[in-house]
Amino acid sequence: MIQPGEYLLESGISLGLFYLLYWLLLRKQTFFGLNRLILLGTALLSLVIPLFHFTLPASPQEGSILYVVEFLAWEVTGKGNEGVSQDAGAAGIGYWLTAGYLCGMFFFLFRFLVQIFHIVILIRSGRKIRTDDSVVILTRENIPAFSFFRWIVINEECWEREDISDILAHEKEHALKFHSLDILFMEIFTMVHWFNPFAWLYKMSLKQVHEYQADREVIRQGANTLHYQNLILQQIFGHQFFRFVNHFNQFHLKKRFIMMTDNRKRKTAAWRSLALIPAAAVLIALFGFNSKPGGIAWNQPPVNETIIQNAAENTPQNEGNIPSDQEEPIFFVVEEMPLFVYKGDTSQEAFRHYITDHLVYPEEAHKKGIEGKVYVSFIVEKDGKMSTVEIVRGTHELLDTEALRVINECPHAWIPGRQRGQAVRVAFTFPMVFTLKENNKE
Repeated sequence: MIQPGEYLLESGISLGLFYLLYWLLLRKQTFFGLNRLILLGTALLSLVIPLFHFTLPASPQEGSILYVVEFLAWEVTGKGNEGVSQDAGAAGIGYWLTAGYLCGMFFFLFRFLVQIFHIVILIRSGRKIRTDDSVVILTRENIPAFSFFRWIVINEECWEREDISDILAHEKEHALKFHSLDILFMEIFTMVHWFNPFAWLYKMSLKQVHEYQADREVIRQGANTLHYQNLILQQIFGHQFFRFVNHFNQFHLKKRFIMMTDNRKRKTAAWRSLALIPAAAVLIALFGFNSKPGGIAWNQPPVNETIIQNAAENTPQNEGNIPSDQEEPIFFVVEEMPLFVYKGDTSQEAFRHYITDHLVYPEEAHKKGIEGKVYVSFIVEKDGKMSTVEIVRGTHELLDTEALRVINECPHAWIPGRQRGQAVRVAFTFPMVFTLKENNKE
């Protein structure tokens, strides 16, 4: 299962690679419809690629090799049953990173909703003039003309201009090509990737392509190019902009004016776009072919994977009293890993919480200042019960005994792991670090 941070990282890397290819190969091309399709398609693909995960088939041998998944170490201090994770600092950082990410996302969501509300007010309060394929909304607000789906909002004074036909033709082109759908998608997209500069570059580039398409249609309908460019310049100053609608005037005017007069059809444009195919294949291979099953695990802690050769023969015999079924193969990674149920939480993290609540620092070990790390292994059986509890590597008899006790007394509250739809046996090791704080040592 993929972590949220890992998903955003892989999605961001995909987005960056796709945009760099677009910027290098396609941004100067005059196939605006193709560029629009590529920008939208690669943005969507960057959201999907991290979810592609392919598990390579494996055939573990029975008995000779024991595969073990090792949890991050759990530290027990000398203060009774107080548990402190070695990765508590990392968990704290992860908490604040998550909180910061959500705050940013909700900020942009709030801003988006405020602007939507303002547009709805403009549409509802303005005077409406219906045309064949759109509705013109006349407003007294000092804003440039813009389109939002089939509604075209224009200042009342602007409506009286002689050249209003060019403005209407421009905005109708936005409406007919459903550019508002693109903008809404990019607003949601930048909410998810608000911290990623490539997301904002995508949004900016898509708006540029929209303007190129609308400008070309106005010129094609017979508008004088120089007069039309002057009209755009007149609309630039003294207006307040909405951030996500299609405006008649926009930034990057120099590029926009160049594109109006560039009628060359470069035959290489379509071939250049094919470079995105191997790029997508590389990203899918890079992120997809590993041992992680697909999906997003919002509550699953990270695990370290290790393999112990001939563990059944070489491990110490400090075993618990829970038997196991020796005839079934043992897995270390499966499509659906086992999950522990504790205090309303269903995750591998819940097992760590159980250990924290029930592990007690042995009093004699506390008095003698005995510390160390104990590795306990166990198997989650197909029915969710635990078996073969044993010390893989011990440190002291007192600490080993306590580690075995807390595992052996653990309730059978596991949801078993599944491979190809079938419940299977999955092995784990769990390191427990017994540590005395300096002010507790004698």
